[in-house]
Amino acid sequence: MRSYHQYCGLAKALDVIGDRWTLLIVRELLLRERCRYTDLRNGLPGIATNLLADRLRELEEAGIVSREEAPPPIATTVFRLTSRGRELEPIVNQIGGTTRFAVIGSACQQGCTLQIVPPSGPRSPSSSVAAMPRL
Repeated sequence: MRSYHQYCGLAKALDVIGDRWTLLIVRELLLRERCRYTDLRNGLPGIATNLLADRLRELEEAGIVSREEAPPPIATTVFRLTSRGRELEPIVNQIGGTTRFAVIGSACQQGCTLQIVPPSGPRSPSSSVAAMPRL
């Protein structure tokens, strides 16, 4: 895990939750409560399996995620947020609700138009910000 090596509370928090994919893992666990590894992987298209495993291990070490063995018939490892992890819910909701992105028009071969959609609803077409190439 990277560190800012600062004593500021914000820097310390970002040491734990500031890495790429971390808050998206938290989001998935907030939505599903308990998840198998495969559920998390399916809910996070594009994340490498080794990166997901690393982030889960880091979150577990930080006391944000717990791992437990589910009894039969599931008989697999499941992940869930600890009480400390659930405290991130208002933060995730605030970040996620501040700006929403929407694809305007149909997807095309070369790209699509990205529009920032505020929580109050879409703005005029002139608020489109960029054409994003298709990956």
